[in-house]
Amino acid sequence: MDRGDQKEDDKRQDITKRNRNSMKIVSAKINGITNPLGYDFAQLVASWKVTDTQAAVQDSARLEVALDEAFSDVLKSVEGNIDSTGTLIEGLRLKPRTRYYWRVSVVGDNKETAVSGPAWFETGKVDEVWTGKWITSGFDEHPVFEKEITIDEEVTSARAYICGLGLFEAYIDGEKLGEEYLTPYLNDYETG
Repeated sequence: MDRGDQKEDDKRQDITKRNRNSMKIVSAKINGITNPLGYDFAQLVASWKVTDTQAAVQDSARLEVALDEAFSDVLKSVEGNIDSTGTLIEGLRLKPRTRYYWRVSVVGDNKETAVSGPAWFETGKVDEVWTGKWITSGFDEHPVFEKEITIDEEVTSARAYICGLGLFEAYIDGEKLGEEYLTPYLNDYETG
């Protein structure tokens, strides 16, 4: 083999090595939503997509759920030939107002591997009793409710749990909270 052929062969091997290690996991979702926040999950279904791979099929996978982003406290692990289009996560007792982190590790039929970045889901109040004061406008037009509060300590994170018949937009210091419009979406107030 002359030098030109050797260089071509080396180039092909480099491309093959890069392709073998380029598998990625994207679109990690719980119940069809990326990082769902504030839900009462009757069931948890995880899904993901595998891209940038030479593998024809997923050979095996491991899904982990933890209380921390470093996965030092893994609560649930599901392994084997689990389905990337929808894997039911059973046997996990969810606490109210808690953020859970999850990730998936995949092995392709060509032995390529990938681990997703951490994704998360956060439970809402679930069965907790509402302790806030219910407020009403007392008239038939669209009311605006305002409340001035003073906070003495630095706030690192906060949640506003809002329930109401109809739509709402919430603001703090004139800035809209969240990116949603026409919340709280479709709700069945008859069956709770």
